[in-house]
Amino acid sequence: MKRTVALVTLAALALSALVVWLGGGRAPDGNAPPWQVRTFDDGGSEVMGLRLGPRASTLGDAQQQLGGRQGELQVAVIASAGEPGALEAYQDNASVGGITGKLIVNVALDAAEIERLKRLAVKSEPLESGGRRYNLPVTERTALLSRPIAGLTFIPSAQLDEAMVSQRFGRPARRIRGNDHLEYWLYPGIGLSLALDTRGREVLQYVAPRSFSQLSGPLLAAPVATPGMQNAPAAR
Repeated sequence: MKRTVALVTLAALALSALVVWLGGGRAPDGNAPPWQVRTFDDGGSEVMGLRLGPRASTLGDAQQQLGGRQGELQVAVIASAGEPGALEAYQDNASVGGITGKLIVNVALDAAEIERLKRLAVKSEPLESGGRRYNLPVTERTALLSRPIAGLTFIPSAQLDEAMVSQRFGRPARRIRGNDHLEYWLYPGIGLSLALDTRGREVLQYVAPRSFSQLSGPLLAAPVATPGMQNAPAAR
């Protein structure tokens, strides 16, 4: 019975997210949805109420803006197998402008500081992906609140398709085929890389527009861009 209720609840959340994606506009809670991105002359941007680039919002700002409404953000070092890792603050059931999904706030730290945090972790646990999560002590989490954020990742609960993405973000500057079910839509003008996956969940990654090469560089180095899309104007 409990499992049935849980499945119904998840379905309702996904349906409500889909309605907001299709309906457009600002959600009843007043928060900006993921497709409303402000850009600035200094190469920065504002996404979901948080500033990226010059004068970036801090992790404390993110906690107040996002965690204040829905519970505290979880903060940990997440390390994929064979990689040093990165500091992330995340919510598995976030609501952004009426859209539900997983939200990850990225904080830029150098390799030495990441290693220091891993050594101080109160707990290290394996992830399904093969990596590890290093949970930090309260004192370290508090000290990190003043650090500027470097990017945002949002994984909506609702399945998106090309028509919905085009309606909200416009035509991408470039489309890159990853494999038979995965394609990346690049929007350098707003600092967005959007992964469309017909077999999984979509992933929206945001950085300041002036730092967009951090997202596009690895993609452009391997696959071939979809013909005819190289010179399409980016959405704003």
